[in-house]
Amino acid sequence: MKETNQTIANRIKRAVDASVPDVLPKLLEQIEETKEFVTMEHIINEENTRPMPRKRWALTALAPLAAVLILVLAGWMAWFRWMPGAVISFDVNPSIEMSVNKKEQVLKVTPANDEAEAVLGDMDLKGVKLDVAVNALIGSMVRQGYISDLKNSILITVDSRDAQAGKDLERRLSSEIGDLLEGFSVSGSIMSQTSRADDRLKSLAEEYGISLGKAALIGHLVESDPAIAYEDVARLSINDLSLLIAARQPALDSVLITGQASSKGYIGPDRATAIALEHAGLSEADIRKLEVELDFEDGRMVYEVEFYRGETEYDYDIDAKSGEIVKFKIKDKSEGKDPVTPPAGSGSYIGSDKAISIALEHAGFTKDSVTRLRTELERENGRMVYEVEFEHGDYEYEYEIDALTGKILDIDIDRLPSSGGVVRPQPTNPAYIGSSTAEDVALKDAGLTRGQVRKLETELEREDGRMIYEVEFEYGDYEYEYEIDAVTGKILDIGIERIKKTGTTTAPGAPSGNLISKDEAISIALRHAGLSRSAVRSLEVEYKEKKKEYEVEFKYGGYEYEYEIDAVTGKILEWEKELD
Repeated sequence: MKETNQTIANRIKRAVDASVPDVLPKLLEQIEETKEFVTMEHIINEENTRPMPRKRWALTALAPLAAVLILVLAGWMAWFRWMPGAVISFDVNPSIEMSVNKKEQVLKVTPANDEAEAVLGDMDLKGVKLDVAVNALIGSMVRQGYISDLKNSILITVDSRDAQAGKDLERRLSSEIGDLLEGFSVSGSIMSQTSRADDRLKSLAEEYGISLGKAALIGHLVESDPAIAYEDVARLSINDLSLLIAARQPALDSVLITGQASSKGYIGPDRATAIALEHAGLSEADIRKLEVELDFEDGRMVYEVEFYRGETEYDYDIDAKSGEIVKFKIKDKSEGKDPVTPPAGSGSYIGSDKAISIALEHAGFTKDSVTRLRTELERENGRMVYEVEFEHGDYEYEYEIDALTGKILDIDIDRLPSSGGVVRPQPTNPAYIGSSTAEDVALKDAGLTRGQVRKLETELEREDGRMIYEVEFEYGDYEYEYEIDAVTGKILDIGIERIKKTGTTTAPGAPSGNLISKDEAISIALRHAGLSRSAVRSLEVEYKEKKKEYEVEFKYGGYEYEYEIDAVTGKILEWEKELD
């Protein structure tokens, strides 16, 4: 078949179409995608350049402030949860301190000694409610025998910035612990108090190794009964302190006491009496005026047993727990009789006759030449001594003689209060210079004569292991005091002071230049004592020219304080605190 030109053309077109791909649709599709991308980018750019609406701007600005408020609120909530609302101390022998927040959740428990560690064991009380924690502590103390019928006392101390809240908590805890102990079949004695832990209290607790609560209780006791020395009772247990308070009945308005402390761990008054009578070699039928009292001596509880046989007085201190005789005195109250017969079991004591003979021989007198001769056999500083006293002329003599060896331990010679003269009898010990010579030495040093001075007094006494004469006299507005070696006549110490009058006084030679002032010296002493000027009484200050020292004295709480302060540096050179 002959193909026409048209047929040939159509065939060529089909061949070309089949061999060349059709890319037009894909090109058109890519063009459309490009247009869409450009359009979106344009829209985004327009959005960024368009002004932000006012509402969105305000929210953005307040966001940091809101964050700060959230942090403050979170901090306040943390403070409320973790800030102590009160610190509570529980003292038996174990001493445990517990901090709680205002919701009475336990923040921290601190054991103060090994016994407290044993009570806590592996208990984790952090975060526990207070009543649950107290229940656990009391239960542990009872189970381990720290609270029992033999020692049933506990001291609770609440330290809170809110005084009323602290008092309420103290009373509530006292009641709750009483109920807890009854549940354990223990009749408890509970002492409770509120107290703020100031620097003075912390210092006392550290000095005596006791808890702050116990330090506060003893402070109240000493203030109400000045006859009690802080250091003497600091070693007593809480149960012993409770018994002492019951025996002496001081006015402790700041301490709430419920229940009766147990004395079942003590030997009892009947046994103490039997021990004293056995030592004295007597029976109860032989004696009169028997008195037995529970008291303390040298850091321990004792029974004081006193009785008479004829005119002889017997006085025993018996350890309340062990029954040991701590000390005893036997004193004949009659005049001119041989004072003391050693009690049964006294072994090789020299006897009162020998002790009297030793004292009189040393003084250079005979038995007939003295008056008011008395002797006591007593325990002093761990040894038995005879205390021999007598009078001769205008003076009173007192000797302490070792009951076993006869050695003279101490001598004291005092002018009798009614004496106004200056002439005295003197011991005949040839080694001593004599009181007249001692007075001459003192007067010569002062540049004065006997006729110029008044109230001349001299005592022979033992001080720091040596015998000295203490010579005192007055001249003008000043009092002179000399200490002179009784053997060599050497002047050991001199004190010259203005005679005290009412009000604050100063000594001769008022300080000047770079020395501290009188008021500064007072401030140094009061600051050391932890007291304010308005709290003390009888405040006196003296300046000692020779030593460049201030002597500051004042009274507080039944005690007398005395300070010696360097007038140049302000350093405390020496201080004393003693019962007023």
